[in-house]
Amino acid sequence: MSPTYTAGGECDAWCTKCKRDSLHNIIAVAPSTKLPARVECRSCKGAHRYTRPKSAPKVTLTGTKKKATPRKAADKPTTPVTSKIIEQRWDDLMVRFVEVEERPYNIKTVFEPGDAIRHTQFGLGFVVEKILENRIKVLFRDAERTLVTGFGY
Repeated sequence: MSPTYTAGGECDAWCTKCKRDSLHNIIAVAPSTKLPARVECRSCKGAHRYTRPKSAPKVTLTGTKKKATPRKAADKPTTPVTSKIIEQRWDDLMVRFVEVEERPYNIKTVFEPGDAIRHTQFGLGFVVEKILENRIKVLFRDAERTLVTGFGY
């Protein structure tokens, strides 16, 4: 049987400020899920969204253990033909932009087609297209990705 949560009650939750499981006062309950929506930590008095305790098992609304999440399309490995085409395009751009100085990628920085960027996770990439005012297509050695540019201006 699952516990009944009410505003003014208490529950265990992960405190985003203390970074640990602790006792919380329930501020609001979500009517759709009947779970706490907003809680206040009794230790640090920080109010935040409810996050289930890290020590609690993962459960769904039906009470069963949560299944492993399926891989997203971006996580799937590319086919050998596609990856060879991407690598060939990347090598061509390496030759074309040999004189261009690479800049570190930052979400706030504005990039234009022809810029070379250094991403912390994906490595060296070349901006090939500006999709929207704040979206660019960047070709990395392994894949073409859409990144945000000029965010916050």
